[in-house]
Amino acid sequence: MTAEEIEAIRQKLGWTQAVMAQRLACDFVSYKRYATNARPVPRYIARSALLLEFIHDHGLMKALDKAPDKYPMATYNEGHERSCLRSFAPAART
Repeated sequence: MTAEEIEAIRQKLGWTQAVMAQRLACDFVSYKRYATNARPVPRYIARSALLLEFIHDHGLMKALDKAPDKYPMATYNEGHERSCLRSFAPAART
């Protein structure tokens, strides 16, 4: 995914760069670097952005907005890449 593509998705969703970074579970500075082509967009960020676009296109954004109460979004941890895709993964069975 290119910087132009990720920014097109963000604009389509009507979000600021800060909101997009939060929804992608990455820090704002990293998102700005992806959006300005200063760094390549990692695959996990690209997949998460495409998932957010799919959710938007299928009218599921209200359900996503309610989801953090039940399924907290992944948080950014230095050195650990996590995406919102992992936040919605089913719990491991024991």
